[in-house]
Amino acid sequence: MIRKSAIPNIWLEKTLKTNGADDWLLWVLLLAKNKKFTVSFVTTYIHTDTGTNTSKNKDEMWKSTEEALEIFRLNVHGYNELCRVFERRIKLIEGFQLENKNKIRLYLQNIDIAWYVLNYKGIKKYLFK
Repeated sequence: MIRKSAIPNIWLEKTLKTNGADDWLLWVLLLAKNKKFTVSFVTTYIHTDTGTNTSKNKDEMWKSTEEALEIFRLNVHGYNELCRVFERRIKLIEGFQLENKNKIRLYLQNIDIAWYVLNYKGIKKYLFK
């Protein structure tokens, strides 16, 4: 649970038109504002899948993610390079998820992202068995 007083004003004022990435936007705003938080492993909320959740619709989710990124980019300064990389990552994933483009070719065109993903997946595989 997040205290109401900890929620950044940007998140309250800039409403997404396309549902889906609101949680992502909240978390990156909290991290960008250096908000302190802890993780509780006690279940306090269970998300119910109604069958109409945006998360089931990849096209809508990526639309929402692009919108959230734009809100972040326009309202939080000092993260331009990170925003550019994330935007490229979104386009890359949209390419193989929505447009059926060749995944290997897309990664070769974005070698820095490919290297990051390989490292992350390798680290994740060994650290979180």
